[in-house]
Amino acid sequence: MEQLYHIHVSNSHDDQFYEGNIIIVGKEFNNFRQDFLRRSATYLDRSEMGEDGKSHDYYRDLENVLSLDKFKGLNVAQQLRVLEAVRAYVINSKLDFREIILEDVRKLLHPAYPSRYNCIWLTDKDSLPFWEQQLKADKRGAQIFEVEYDGNLFLSTNTLLPDSYIPRDVMYQEAKKYWEPSLEDLVKNDDREYLFTGELKLTKRVK
Repeated sequence: MEQLYHIHVSNSHDDQFYEGNIIIVGKEFNNFRQDFLRRSATYLDRSEMGEDGKSHDYYRDLENVLSLDKFKGLNVAQQLRVLEAVRAYVINSKLDFREIILEDVRKLLHPAYPSRYNCIWLTDKDSLPFWEQQLKADKRGAQIFEVEYDGNLFLSTNTLLPDSYIPRDVMYQEAKKYWEPSLEDLVKNDDREYLFTGELKLTKRVK
């Protein structure tokens, strides 16, 4: 069994990530999926008090907010807040749509593979530096565990994830490459990611 690692980004809701613990993965949405759902629920549900003393729900109705007359009626600070919310909403929506397509392709071609919706991500020793670099900017900090695993394991690379800004038909084609990586892709890329569901033991915290 190849030695694999899990990089856990600290979360106040997680109390099961400690050395020696055994985690059953795959019975519910993982934090990655839950974050999408939480953000989607809050982007268009913000209100603030206007200078007229009334509460304005600028974000609740996106189409109405972005109508030219409505937008021009806002002051500069309000316009900036709307644009920031729209930018975040668009980015989240595109990434979420990418995940929906990945899930559709998985169900169609390889339904036995772990889902990105409820898996946990692991990596190997050679790809560990890449993922450490990716996560080092996270102010919540990260813990790295050696793990033992018994269950459903799938290997691909971050490189093969479809770009979230490509056309939808192309995204479906690219998603197929993610779920069917070539040996060359797995060897040449240093951003390998293992999707896992099953029984995971955090055998040793190494950082």
